[in-house]
Parts: sequence; C-alpha cells; structure tokens
Amino acid sequence: MQPKIKELIYSREAFAGIECLQKEGELYYHLCILKKEKNSAKIVLQKEQIASLVDLKEILNDDAIPIFLAINIKGILNRILNYIPNSKEEALKAVFPSAKEADFYWQQIEQDQRALVSVIRRDSVQKLLKEFEAAGLWVVNVFVGPFWIEEILPILPSYTQRIQVGEQALIIEGQQIINLEKNSAAAQELFSVGDDRVSESLLLALAMSFIALTQPNAEGIKADFVQQQQVDFYYKKLFHYTALLALGFFFTTLLVNYLLFEHYNAQQQGLKMEVSQQQSLLNQRDSLEKKYNDKRALLGDQLNLGESKSSYYADQLAATLPSTLQLSKLILFPEIKEEGYQTEEVLPRYDNQTIIVEGQCQASVFYNNWKRSLEELDWVASIHNLSYQNNKNGYGIFKLKITLKYE
Repeated sequence: MQPKIKELIYSREAFAGIECLQKEGELYYHLCILKKEKNSAKIVLQKEQIASLVDLKEILNDDAIPIFLAINIKGILNRILNYIPNSKEEALKAVFPSAKEADFYWQQIEQDQRALVSVIRRDSVQKLLKEFEAAGLWVVNVFVGPFWIEEILPILPSYTQRIQVGEQALIIEGQQIINLEKNSAAAQELFSVGDDRVSESLLLALAMSFIALTQPNAEGIKADFVQQQQVDFYYKKLFHYTALLALGFFFTTLLVNYLLFEHYNAQQQGLKMEVSQQQSLLNQRDSLEKKYNDKRALLGDQLNLGESKSSYYADQLAATLPSTLQLSKLILFPEIKEEGYQTEEVLPRYDNQTIIVEGQCQASVFYNNWKRSLEELDWVASIHNLSYQNNKNGYGIFKLKITLKYE
C-alpha cells in the first residue's frame, strides 16, 4: 500500500469490520463498526445476519467508511501447522500440495511454534469483491479465514476456551488458537469488550475493525482489485477534500463579496438618505423663504397702508370714550374669513377698512351718545351695531363695526 493512501485510510476515525459467511449456498454478513475516542475505541454499531449487500450499504449509510473484510465462506482450507514455514509458498504447499500459486490466495498467522494458514481460490475472492464494488462498498483490505480472531484474544476474557465462528469452533488456550473443529452449533455467548457486549458471532467482524484501528501495517491478501479499491478510495477522498476546499473557497469569496456589497450598499443607502434629508431641508428652506417673502410683502402692504394709522385710530377711539364705557376688545383690520378648507400655505387677508370694538356701558344712552361722537370723526365712514344686550348686572354689552373712509 502506498504511503499516502495508507495514511489517508488509517487517518479515518471509524472502520467497518465485516465478516462474509455462507450458509446453504447463500451469503450473509456480520458487521461491527469501531470508532476512535481519544485513547480508546468504542463499538458504535453491530449487526448480525445481514442478508444482502444492499441492506449492508443501507445500514452503513456512509459511502466513505473503509471496510476491512474477512472472508469465511465455504471452499477455504484452514490448517494449523505445528511449525512455522520458511516461506509463504511452503505454507501453501503444506496445506494444499498440488496447488498452483497463481490460482490461490493464502494467509498465515504465526504463533510461537505454530502457523495458522488459510487458503482460498482467487476466483472466489474476485467474484465476491466485484459484488462489493457493484454495491458501492469500499473494501480496502481483505483477510481470509477465521484465524484472525487471534488478534482480539488479548481483549477478550482470559477464561475464553472456545469461540464458534460460522460452522467451525476455535479452541483457545492461553489466549492463543490451538485447534479448529468442525461444529455447526449456533454462536450464543456474549463477550465483554471494554464497556460493550459483543455477540460471539460478531467476533471476527470485530477483529477486522480492531486490526484497522490498531495495526496500520497489517496487510491482507494482495489482490489487484483490493489495491485498486485502495487507490479509488484515496482519489475519492482526495476529490471530496478538493471539492470541499473549492466549495469553501467559493463560499468564502461569496461571503466576502456579500459583506463588501452589504457594507457599500449600507453606505450608499446612508448617503442617499443623507442627500434626501438635505434636499428636504433645502425644500423646507425654499418654502419658508417663500412664505417669509409673501408675508413680508403682505405686512409691508399693510404697514405701508397705515403703519401709523392704527395707532392714530386707537388714540382717537380712546379720546372719544366716555368714563361710562369700558372697552374689552379692539380689533384693527380683522382677518377676512375664507370659505372652505384653507391650508397653511394660504396667506391670511385682512380687512383694512374695518375696526371691531367690543365693550360694556352703564346704560344704552351712553353707548348711543358715543356712537354719535364717533360718526363725527372725519375718518369714519359708517358705524354698524353688531350686537347689544344687558347682562345680569344691568350693564350693556355691545359690539360694533366701524367702517373707515377710503383714502
């Protein structure tokens, strides 16, 4: 396995160990997933008797999880040799003397004085691996036979003496496999592994995921297909990381563009609002200036008409007023009331020929005498009595209108 591929595969946090078995001609699968947790590992999923690869893929629910596969189907020759062969070829001949190396895969586990050897035909492995490929499952390492349970014996209870694997039973002594027996009994025992409980039938699948986590140098059969799966897995993850990096780059670029857009857009909106406010102030200034000029012109006309006349009229009225009368209101040039609704924009108009006088008198005779004295003034055109009535105290309350002569 190439170093980069190996580094990528073994850098994963979780591994799926799968045992492929065969019963009455049908394949089925056991699954155990181990996940790294600081200085320990935890079983996050275990499943027995999975009927198909489609079901297996659905249960895994992760196309990128590396699979370590143990093949334990019919057709495998498993032997325990009471010596250690000098070579792998010698191990194959010891189990199957007439075998051609090109037709078989074989593996061996070495103990102190024994070798555990498993042999299987290449075409059986290749057919099985193609089925995994067709199902979209990434098998990155393959092991043959039940002897790989040897790797997890140190973490099983020390009193373990027998483990049922498929239709075979492994005989254990001193945490080593010493014998293999044909036995079709169902696996029933539960084993404590750390804080987890594992069924006896899942121990080989557990051994696969355990090897993946603890033995990065462990190599299964050297099949071209497996090596290609490793390469494909590497490039798939590389593509995945590259895609994530590209997406991250584009997302960051879009985010920066968005933030810049929001920043400058906010500035633009602020400037637009400021311009609008300034324009509103300018419009208000123009409007006020127009009102000021209009009112100034109006007042100017009125003041020009009689800036000193108003004082003159008031003095004349006061001079003619007897002590028996008291004035309560004097309106010089009253405002002309316009009909209908008037806005603030319409300037008021004043009647420059009218004076309104209100007050009270001790008797009507005094009021009438005063009116006659007013009629004698050279600037009075006419006098109209608007109202007269006596209050409860006997005083006369009057209101009269003085019309001025045109000059």
